Amino acid sequence: MAATTGYDRDAIAASVIVPVFGNLEQARSTLSALLAQRLDGGAGFEIVVVDDGSPDATADALEAEFATHIRLYRNPVNLGRARTRNIGVQQAGSRYVVLLDSDCVPSDRRFLAHHLRILESGAVATCGSVAGYGGGFWDRYQRAASARRESLMARGVAGAGTTANMAFNKSAFLEVGGFDTKYQRYGFEDRDLLMRLATLGRVVWVSDASVIHGDDLSAAAVCRKMREAGRYNAERFATVHVEAYQALSYARFDARLNPWLRPMGRIASVLAPTLAAATDLAVSIPSMPFPIASALMRGAGMLSFLTGTWEATKADLPPSDRS
Repeated sequence: MAATTGYDRDAIAASVIVPVFGNLEQARSTLSALLAQRLDGGAGFEIVVVDDGSPDATADALEAEFATHIRLYRNPVNLGRARTRNIGVQQAGSRYVVLLDSDCVPSDRRFLAHHLRILESGAVATCGSVAGYGGGFWDRYQRAASARRESLMARGVAGAGTTANMAFNKSAFLEVGGFDTKYQRYGFEDRDLLMRLATLGRVVWVSDASVIHGDDLSAAAVCRKMREAGRYNAERFATVHVEAYQALSYARFDARLNPWLRPMGRIASVLAPTLAAATDLAVSIPSMPFPIASALMRGAGMLSFLTGTWEATKADLPPSDRS
């Protein structure tokens, strides 16, 4: 049975939440792939799309094209990642919820079934891998990042997962209070949720439940996100989840925790655009060995994170902008 818009909890096996913000073509690909999913025993599922105040006609286009297959909710203004996902989960009619970014496409037609198999066995939450496409640097880089996440989760670090590919028991999500809306910018809201869910039960990595990230990545874009995470959200996560922050290696690059790194953060803030451009150039060289290109990218990302944490220490940073 394909996706259904039914509201009867007993009629659907899962609710898939897809937040969107102005990325119409990618959202179309994601929703089309979801409609091809098949669950055991012909069970049904629903797709809940939450438009987070897109500045264009994305919501109208999706409603027109997928009207009979999705439930669409529109935020009147942009509310951000945490609030938008909370809204989607609140609308879910099933006991099991799957979160999927609108630029991620399930790798096969059993993606949902793989997550549900583990949730039905008693796990409180599941996470899966994210890969790129084409076999180039960014595909390999994302696969390597997923392998690190899987390894960390195997060592008990539940916060290694990501909302790009995550599922959980709705009652557990509500019990821990959902996404913490104090994470208002990019970064750590997914890790924080997983750490709190882990207090209720098992958080399991599902190797079969993989997605393909369709966005074209660049070092500049990744570094901007890392800088934003360091500036706005790192302090809150580091305070609430001290051991996880260290296990995830962020503590080593945090200028708040390591005052001796602050001069480096100041320098990196000036050189950030040049550093990102140089990294993009380096990873685009076909003959560049992947281990070297990957190390350069990870280094650029950590320097960007360091820059963000240094910026968070500045006296002139408005209190409203702090974590």
